[in-house]
Amino acid sequence: MTKHLRGSQVEQNGHKRLTGQASIELLALEQFRMLATKIDQLGRQRTLRIMAVTSAVAGEGKTTIAMNLAMVMARFFGRKTLLIDGDFRRPGIATLLKSDFSHGLVEVLRGQVSPAAARWQIMDKHLTVLPLVKPEVDGAQLFSRPEARARFQEATEGFDCVIVDAPPALPLADNNLLADLVDGFLLVVKAEQTPRRLIVSAMKSLPHDKLVGFILNNTRAFGRAAYDYHYYGPGHY
Repeated sequence: MTKHLRGSQVEQNGHKRLTGQASIELLALEQFRMLATKIDQLGRQRTLRIMAVTSAVAGEGKTTIAMNLAMVMARFFGRKTLLIDGDFRRPGIATLLKSDFSHGLVEVLRGQVSPAAARWQIMDKHLTVLPLVKPEVDGAQLFSRPEARARFQEATEGFDCVIVDAPPALPLADNNLLADLVDGFLLVVKAEQTPRRLIVSAMKSLPHDKLVGFILNNTRAFGRAAYDYHYYGPGHY
């Protein structure tokens, strides 16, 4: 997928913003709109306000997918959307935005800054980012603290849709600490690359009732920029 985000941080009316433009290949854009539509439809049957995007292992494209899903939710569905970088070991949102941030999720969880001070609006009023400033190897352990969990919930208040770029499901169990703070998980699988055994292990590591589905990334059938989405019901693993 081709994705370009360029710009500089500016202050507008006391709110931090990232100015710039973003473009997605048309074919990929349609795939993301289909994905967002399916999530929207499922959201009418169950609560899916806070969604975590994960993968079995690193390098499967989950960060790019989380970013573009958030963009589509904001731009085409008009949802007030928050994108959170929750991959403490390999934060990637700031890199995609080509931007440096002074504070973000870790500082919020530690109570060092307020959620409002750590959130950045990008491109338009509908899309906001809560980034990670730098890798924090033990950052996920913050979710074991009641006060940090309360701050996370506070940070998500007022948004119609929250997309969390979560850590890979393997080999560590960081997502277990996040599981009861989100409404569902989307599992990204890179086509013809991720071994089946890792996919199965990743699925089993996530709460069964919160595994909403998986996104097949980089499928040859539609070209390099294509994505496919599949829903998982009970009994699929």
